[in-house]
Amino acid sequence: MKLDNVNLMNRRQIFWLDTHPDELLYSDIARIKDQMDYENDYALIEDYFGTKPYKAFYALPSNINFLLLGLPPGNVYTSDYIIDKHTLFPFYAPFLRGDIAKNLKEDMKSGNKISIPSYNAALLDTHVEPLTYFRYCPGCVKQDRSSYGEAYWHRVHQLINVVVCPDHKIFLKVSTVEMGVIGQNKIKSLEQELKTNSVAALVPKVIDKKNIMDQVYLSLANQAKWLLENGSQLPFYDDEEILRRCHILLTKKGYINLDGELQISQLLKDFNNYYSPPLQKKLQCELEGSAGNWLGKILYPNLVKHPTFFLLVINFLGSDIMTFFNDSQRHYPFEPSPWPCLNPCCPDYKKKTIFSYKKGFCRRTSVSFGSFKCLFCGFTYCRNVKSYEFVMGQADDIQIDKIKTFGKLWDSQVIKFWGDPNLNLGQIVQKLGFPEQELLKQSSRLGLPRYPKGEIIIKKFEDSSIKTIIVDNKHLSIAVCRKLWLKICTENERASLSSLKKAPVVYSLLKARDWDWLKKDLTRRLIGKINPEIYAKWEELDVLLAAKAKQLGKNRSREILIKQLYQLNEKEFGSKIKLSSILSNIRYLPLTEIALEELLLAPEEIIKSD
Repeated sequence: MKLDNVNLMNRRQIFWLDTHPDELLYSDIARIKDQMDYENDYALIEDYFGTKPYKAFYALPSNINFLLLGLPPGNVYTSDYIIDKHTLFPFYAPFLRGDIAKNLKEDMKSGNKISIPSYNAALLDTHVEPLTYFRYCPGCVKQDRSSYGEAYWHRVHQLINVVVCPDHKIFLKVSTVEMGVIGQNKIKSLEQELKTNSVAALVPKVIDKKNIMDQVYLSLANQAKWLLENGSQLPFYDDEEILRRCHILLTKKGYINLDGELQISQLLKDFNNYYSPPLQKKLQCELEGSAGNWLGKILYPNLVKHPTFFLLVINFLGSDIMTFFNDSQRHYPFEPSPWPCLNPCCPDYKKKTIFSYKKGFCRRTSVSFGSFKCLFCGFTYCRNVKSYEFVMGQADDIQIDKIKTFGKLWDSQVIKFWGDPNLNLGQIVQKLGFPEQELLKQSSRLGLPRYPKGEIIIKKFEDSSIKTIIVDNKHLSIAVCRKLWLKICTENERASLSSLKKAPVVYSLLKARDWDWLKKDLTRRLIGKINPEIYAKWEELDVLLAAKAKQLGKNRSREILIKQLYQLNEKEFGSKIKLSSILSNIRYLPLTEIALEELLLAPEEIIKSD
């Protein structure tokens, strides 16, 4: 016999009756009481459990190791066997957080009288009312008497919302034996209950196979029975894993879209159509009234949820509890392994050479993700569960949600491409398969020039197309830069100034080497685009703000700088000019805009903040 943290020396001897299949430990103790003729329930519990009784005794008894110490030597009972086969622990365990389930089981083995009631309160601290009286099945009574010579209390009959026997498909009878009440002759076996009851107590009421409500009762009973028989063999999942499996079912039914958003309104509507209001009331799962919207709460972690809620949701989504837990693919969200390396610079590109991954959880989006690292090149990318699992019903192996580490091989290849005078940015984008903005960001990280050596593509402007101009940024003189800038502006007269500033090398070189000339040209062009009457109203304000800008700190975003300007001049402005007006009309403040340019975040600071 295996015991946990018990001393086998000086063992006491107790009278014991072997347990029957699916019998509550409470029932076995009640049968022992009949044989030993205990008059005091408290003495019985203290003799067998070494502790004072409590209300959770029938469902989650504790100090089971103490009970096993008194059994005859050589018996086959262990604390795990008692808990898994003769208590209600397997029904609750799969839906508890892993750490709570483990601690609960340990306290049931060797805990004191205080710990288990706290767990019992946590398990049942919902609007689902616990049972008041023990129940039994007339069919099971007849069968048990034939097989074992006596009837006994079955575990599955004592679960909330199990109102029919899953084996005989008949409605359970409610006894007069109260649950959680211990005192003078309060612990009572089923045989003792039947002796004091009428013969009508054994008349069965068979379920109606055509009645939808009866079919729901039978489905709940079958799934509850499966949990009792298999719940203890399942891994101790965390909230995240249980909820992820629910999200899989919801996504398949279309209640979660491709953006990961739950269509709660449609879900509530369909749920109410599937489970009628009378049935919801009978099962204590109403979605209105004091109970609140439990259907929405069940899909979020760290909230108390009764197993019955999960059974109802799983049944509603067209699955069952056996499939929900037995589908091994669902326990590993990124299966099947292995996974491909997605670094175009790696010899193993798109080859499935990654055999393990690290699991993570994003608190901002409440989504799990996997991190996949190629051992050859060090390239590490992330995939989130939602984007991985359902792309037209199949996983997309080549999608990347985020790049965690590029690796030395990728870095060295980018440095090589960046220094090749025969490659422009577009060609490098095609070779590496990464977006242009990502390459520019990584080139800054590696300390490379803003654009590849000798080749720069000027982007298409918002208002009109522009011819591609190729320039050598190493040998451009100020005169050439001025000429190119004027050419760009002439060919794109309708383009906004913000678009003109995106001309990569020309604007940046002029700003660095010839700022006075560029500032005058920008001001001239801006004033030329403004209606003189409108501009006159802002000219005085522009001079004031440009002067005040010198008092601001550097390395701030444009919005923060404008807000700081407004705060400096709030008294002068009074109620005439609002902050929103300045933000939306900054184009009428050319001197201020130029002053702000000098205070904006440097490119390397922007990258760090990203």
